[in-house]
Amino acid sequence: MATIYDIITTDIITALEAGVAPWQQPWSEASAPTNLVSRKAYRGVNVWLLLAARRTSPYWLTFKQALDLGGHVRKGERGRRIVYWHVSEATDDATGQVERHFAPRYSTVFNVEQCDGLTVPALEAPAVTVDPNEAAEAIVAGYVAGPTLDTTGHAAYYRPSTDHVTVPPRASFRDASSYYATLFHELIHSTGHWSRLRRFEATTAHRFGSETYSKEELVAELGAAYLLGAAGLEAPQVQQHAAYLKGWIAALRGDSRLILQAAAAAQKAADHVRGVAAVTLAAA
Repeated sequence: MATIYDIITTDIITALEAGVAPWQQPWSEASAPTNLVSRKAYRGVNVWLLLAARRTSPYWLTFKQALDLGGHVRKGERGRRIVYWHVSEATDDATGQVERHFAPRYSTVFNVEQCDGLTVPALEAPAVTVDPNEAAEAIVAGYVAGPTLDTTGHAAYYRPSTDHVTVPPRASFRDASSYYATLFHELIHSTGHWSRLRRFEATTAHRFGSETYSKEELVAELGAAYLLGAAGLEAPQVQQHAAYLKGWIAALRGDSRLILQAAAAAQKAADHVRGVAAVTLAAA
């Protein structure tokens, strides 16, 4: 029987096979996939599962929520699966301590474009008080106890042994999005340091082809996209080469837990950089 990990991984692989890497699609926090009823933005892997649908409206809801609002999902429309965590509690007989257990579940949501009879709020352009570049710089500057940073290098990398991020100068990139996508990618790597989120030891090098390489690279890609969205910058327009897509398809097929684990780790890493308290992924 297919597990929730298998089901969600298949959805992401389907998008990749169609030539879409969801984490490289333009988006921002202001237009992130959002539940119409709760008005809460989806988090973690759900961002990418819903962006892969390429819908114009950011608003989603369940079949029942549409009915409760006096509308309905049009016949023949297919929904998108999202993940939430079912929390159960059990008391340890020996210690008396209450332990919480988390199990992944999924539900199906529909975009409002697939529904009739709903009143949908008009999309308004967010009020811009600072230049997006300034917003990105504020994220970098607000990274408390972050790594040392060198923006005059000839390549982009994070060195765990010295806790040091290096990226080329801004002028060497074709646009701001490309520069910050690269910088954010390396900053997300740095959150794995033993003094922060401990994804790897200070001396560990995630060499190409190593056991942890694919997961850490996916964490960095997703985390950078989260930070770009927070800064109001769209993901840079990159050509998604067949080899790139094929590589992620192979990695995901080899580990059905990879996308959920990487998305959760990426959200936690992005929250750490921004100094945002972690939020548990909940149902719509």
